[in-house]
Amino acid sequence: MQPKLVKDIDTLKFLFKNLKSFDDVACLLEVEKKTLWENVIAHKRYFDFEIPKKRSNEVRTINKPAKNLDIIQKKFNYILSNVYGKPSKPVHGFTPDRSIKTNASTHLKKNLILNIDLSDFFGSINFPRVRAMFMSYFRFNNEVATILANIVCDNNNALPQGGATSPIISNIISFKLDKQLSKLARNSGCLYTRYADDITFSTNRHEFSNDIFNSEEDIWDVSEKVKSIINKNGFQININKTRISNQTNSMYVTGIKVNEKLNVKRTYVRRIRSILHSIEKNIDNIPYARNLFSEKYRRRHTFFSDYDMFNILRGLISHIGFVKGKQDGIYQKFAKRYNDIVKTLNENGSKNYPYIYRPLTSKEFRQRNVYVVEEDIVNYILGDRIAKTLESKQGSAFLLKGYGLITNWHVVSPYIDNVLNNELAKFNSEYYIPISRSKYSDEISFAKILAYDKSRDLAVLEVDSINVENSGFNFNLNISENMPCVLLGYPEYIQGQILHEVEGKIQSQRIARYYPEEFIRYTTTMSILGGNSGGPIVNFNNEVIAVAVKGSNNTVSEVIPIAELLLLIEKSIS
Repeated sequence: MQPKLVKDIDTLKFLFKNLKSFDDVACLLEVEKKTLWENVIAHKRYFDFEIPKKRSNEVRTINKPAKNLDIIQKKFNYILSNVYGKPSKPVHGFTPDRSIKTNASTHLKKNLILNIDLSDFFGSINFPRVRAMFMSYFRFNNEVATILANIVCDNNNALPQGGATSPIISNIISFKLDKQLSKLARNSGCLYTRYADDITFSTNRHEFSNDIFNSEEDIWDVSEKVKSIINKNGFQININKTRISNQTNSMYVTGIKVNEKLNVKRTYVRRIRSILHSIEKNIDNIPYARNLFSEKYRRRHTFFSDYDMFNILRGLISHIGFVKGKQDGIYQKFAKRYNDIVKTLNENGSKNYPYIYRPLTSKEFRQRNVYVVEEDIVNYILGDRIAKTLESKQGSAFLLKGYGLITNWHVVSPYIDNVLNNELAKFNSEYYIPISRSKYSDEISFAKILAYDKSRDLAVLEVDSINVENSGFNFNLNISENMPCVLLGYPEYIQGQILHEVEGKIQSQRIARYYPEEFIRYTTTMSILGGNSGGPIVNFNNEVIAVAVKGSNNTVSEVIPIAELLLLIEKSIS
């Protein structure tokens, strides 16, 4: 049986909407009629296995369809997903571009949160309900609705936990439930979301409306209206998991803390820290570390994959990055520690453990893309034989994505005046300007001048072996008075110096005159010291908005807006 559909989606949609018989269903799914009958009607087969639930001693039974039935369900799921589209706004489970994170974000910083769990969610959606849905929602006849219900339901006549079609079917079945609870929430000054069987209400009021939750001392329970809507839609509330919380304690939605910002539990962080420490301590005896891990943390075997300490640890750390963002300090520290462990093991052994993606922090990104233009004695040739030297100046520079290394004209003027503007002079090599990243790299790179403008005091350089299409700062043309920003560079440079970062603001706009032209510049609250010329001025998104130019030797600190640099580049291209 072919695992993927051959027909294009428009053809599949047309065939789906015009289903009239068993034969039509077989044609839609590109399956032989006999094969479809065998796998869906005559000998429908599932494999059951159990996994422990996360926060209890109970187990969850997973019903996994046999291979051919699994293929049929996946094909049907693909068609349904394209026909049904995206569920209504409150639904965050089993939906593209939505997740436990988007679900939790809806309820961030609310005064009150009510969590409701639906009992046996998939098991509550039985064969008669599914067949009725295909007949009412999609307007299929009884024959088609029956065969489709047989495809998606297991031998217990309900949606299987491991079925590919169960998530989307459950969302379609729950459409009326979501509509009614959303309306009730809206009329009660609340927000409502659902992620699979997890229902959440939240409000900024001091207490819920009695239509949502009855907080009287002798009742203290979900309202009769909410219970009635849930029951009439074929579901039951799991009373053991109903929870109401406020800002005086930790509030969670689908496992994510939502008091002030999206966060994970402290115990979750402590668990990761403990596992990392154990591995680091026993880096020369990983089997022992595995045994400690197995003893301390309960195994959660699945039918599909082996239990592995590194896979689980990588997943735990990745979840923090998903919830809090990959720039979060805790994620960054854990990901770095994990990658350091993996690097050691991969270099010393036969295993090849995968790394965790860790983007550069804002500070690391700046350190990688801001350069020192080194002060040096540079050799060049005058005429055919005369060896000459020039003394270069120290300054700062930065990589601008898609353009090159940017600095001031006056920083590289010795190269221009002595060689580039002298037809009889030439450098000994193609790349002749030494640059470095100070303490952040031992490597000395070399650059050459592509374009310059003395009047604007700007220069564009090309660095040997650096692809600027994939490296460097982005820019932002937005610059205005009182805009917060950061000056970067290497003022009064000595070898091994850290990157200088000074926060401040853009001040007033000025006109710089270089007869017969005039140029826009801005003053800043940040002192630009000698050697910082050519460094970038960035906003808090790390986008370059200007280039540092006038420093402490002048009467005022000035910067060149990035628009002037783009004009230079445009002029040099034309």
